[in-house]
Amino acid sequence: MARRLLLGLVVCAPLAAAPAANAAYDPHFALELSDTRPASAPAITSTLTQRSGESANRRIAVRFPPQFGFNPAFSVTGCTAAEERASACPESSRLGSERVESMLGSFSGPVYLSEDFRLLVYLRGLAGAVQQKYEGKLYLHPDGGVEIVFDNLPNVSATLAEIATGGGSRGLVLTPLDCGRYSVTGTFTSHSGETVERVLPIAIRGCGEAPLITRPRARPRRFRRRTLLSWRLSEAGRRTTVSVQRLRDGEWRELRRLRGPARAGANRLRVSGRRLHPGRYRFVLRAEGPGAFVSRARVVRVRRLR
Repeated sequence: MARRLLLGLVVCAPLAAAPAANAAYDPHFALELSDTRPASAPAITSTLTQRSGESANRRIAVRFPPQFGFNPAFSVTGCTAAEERASACPESSRLGSERVESMLGSFSGPVYLSEDFRLLVYLRGLAGAVQQKYEGKLYLHPDGGVEIVFDNLPNVSATLAEIATGGGSRGLVLTPLDCGRYSVTGTFTSHSGETVERVLPIAIRGCGEAPLITRPRARPRRFRRRTLLSWRLSEAGRRTTVSVQRLRDGEWRELRRLRGPARAGANRLRVSGRRLHPGRYRFVLRAEGPGAFVSRARVVRVRRLR
């Protein structure tokens, strides 16, 4: 279920009434990540711009490739149905904010996560005289990619709409474990039936500046009291971080992070099973080099016995 949370990163529909459409439908979509290193949980800002007179958006969909994952450290709690009905979602359920520029002025408001994993966007403007709520739905595709969709939007338009979500524990998205170029696809459909697709390249960088992790292993892999985690580094680094994750409801969820050595050559770290319940676990290792560059992640799977 948690994978469905991925990506609250779509620009909402415009708010203000627009003049009759007289410009070709040509929405422009941009996406900015605050951190493009592997396995980071960045703040994300997405922006949709259109010229005055373009048809309004009826449907907006943004799809992330399967290499992007759910942030295991995500800690935002869902807004309850009662809080949603009262338009009183708490700060603990807030993901970020949105702003819209239209012919009637500027509109802005918060973005929340609901208990049933919808995105709730509340826009307010004209000194609070105008209020509008939008909802987004999240879909998990068979290949592991995640898509968020705003559909059946009202026939109104704006020249700019921007939504920004937080990073860290408020970030839904974890960047790919490996460096490289990935594509995020936005598909936009107007009320006139036109469809435009935008493919945005996202470059994940920083792997080449960090030590290379080889021969990661845990002994024993089936343990009760403790296990010894070992690995080798191609060169000395600043530290090795070890994310301890448990498999629950089909998703890997982070329980804690450990700090290990980063010596050139052999490294070891004892992991206690005292606070771990029986189940399936994995250790995700990343070495940090100069300038906080992070190595390609390596994974060791283990099982805590009763």
